[in-house]
Amino acid sequence: MLTFGDGVLVHYGLLSGRPLPARCFTEPGCPRVELFRLRDTVHGDGRRHPPELFAPVFEQMRRGLLRTAVSHRVGLSALAGDFQAPAVGTEAERS
Repeated sequence: MLTFGDGVLVHYGLLSGRPLPARCFTEPGCPRVELFRLRDTVHGDGRRHPPELFAPVFEQMRRGLLRTAVSHRVGLSALAGDFQAPAVGTEAERS
């Protein structure tokens, strides 16, 4: 798992079908893992409908309060190499 410093990994689901290793949740020094499974959210609260659930999120996005910092971009042709020797720092710091 590649995150910066005290980064947080938001885990959206198991597209691979393989659960995250237990150490991701228990090992000291690992990034914090936050689980978000849309299915659990939608099915877990039968009194609300998805538009009502997402309205506060969309409002925060419109106000610019929710964003993800991107440390660097990697083209598809360089992706395998970046996994083996990831770039460190932001694009501005490496320039």
